[in-house]
Amino acid sequence: MAIFLLGNISNRAVPFLLLPVLTRYLGPADYGNLGLFQAAFSLAVVLVGASLHGHVPRVHYARAQDLGDVPGLLGNIMLFLGASVSFWTLCLVVWLALGGWTSGLPGWVVIALPVSAAGRCILDVVGALLRCREKDLSFIAVEFLFTCAGVVLSLLLVCWAHWGWTGRAAGQMAAVLGAGSVALAYAHFSGSWRLTGDAGGRRALLRSGYPLVLNGLAGFCLNAADRFAVDHFAGKHDVGLYVLAVQLASVILIIGESINQFWLSWFNRLASLHDHEADLRIVRATVGYAMGLAGMTFGAALLAPVAIPLISTSAFAGAAVLVFPLAIAAAAQSLYKLMVHYLFLHGRSSLLGWWSPAMAVVSIGSMAFLGSQFGAIGVATGCAISWSLNLVCMFFIARRIRPMPWMEGIKTLVGVR
Repeated sequence: MAIFLLGNISNRAVPFLLLPVLTRYLGPADYGNLGLFQAAFSLAVVLVGASLHGHVPRVHYARAQDLGDVPGLLGNIMLFLGASVSFWTLCLVVWLALGGWTSGLPGWVVIALPVSAAGRCILDVVGALLRCREKDLSFIAVEFLFTCAGVVLSLLLVCWAHWGWTGRAAGQMAAVLGAGSVALAYAHFSGSWRLTGDAGGRRALLRSGYPLVLNGLAGFCLNAADRFAVDHFAGKHDVGLYVLAVQLASVILIIGESINQFWLSWFNRLASLHDHEADLRIVRATVGYAMGLAGMTFGAALLAPVAIPLISTSAFAGAAVLVFPLAIAAAAQSLYKLMVHYLFLHGRSSLLGWWSPAMAVVSIGSMAFLGSQFGAIGVATGCAISWSLNLVCMFFIARRIRPMPWMEGIKTLVGVR
């Protein structure tokens, strides 16, 4: 785990090397445009991919009969992605032709979103398969290589070609397309996917995919729609400050996502045993992880006033006050993702189809109300409230689906008998 965790953190941390450059070549307003692009890319990944990579561990470990075997599942996912990219690209072409709202994003960036999002989705699917096969380092090496290539291309486009924030956007999309292409080639030449005539498996995938789209949209509202809220209530200058604060708080998400990717296969392996000692190990690891997240949250808030002047210009000084509520949101989101695994393991992902949209409504409402009153800091506070509430509710949902020895595990962790 230590090697995997270190490699994944290093991979996700590479884009942070761009911060001192981007904040000097781009003012807060342009940096805000970049943040809006990244939010739009997150939305595209949700709509194009429907989070179907979450089914790979379920089929690999539990052999879910409704979705077929692993190669058949991956083949059906690839068909789904091809149809999804075509559909959403056509929708965007029509939208642009009708003069639809794009939040200031250029047309070519908007049109490129579905296909670049598909690259991210393919990478997630093949990455989930490699983790199940305990080949994590191969996945990390490919993603790290293309992430570095994206950083180099972004530097050339921003600093040398003077493309501004669109240079970073182009570099990011090119990197994810390259990595996705290599992942697809690996799946093809290793025989990890095949096209089948299993119509039942495709129908089962679609049935499970629709609730996940709703869940993904809810996740977008909870995790990325805040940029658009800040843009509406405070303008692109404050979006730039907000995005910088998000990136500092996302250090917690980088660590959390790295642990979560390892956790996915580890949790499925132990939980499928239905053994009391294995359940205790899961509980102790979860509680210890929560304590670590709490420490990182307060650490981020204390270090923000020191770190921001080192990585940016004085124009971004106002971002420091936004870090603490955003760090709370990042910690809650990281722990929430662990709870969601209980639903996937027991084939109850459809619950996300009604619960997550309800939480998205709460998120939008809290960000809209607090944002209209207090601007960017109000939106950040609303985001923290929404994710914290979502975590608490998902804990009780997961506890009902799969009872775990929480109290016993906590007592043994702290040494109480």
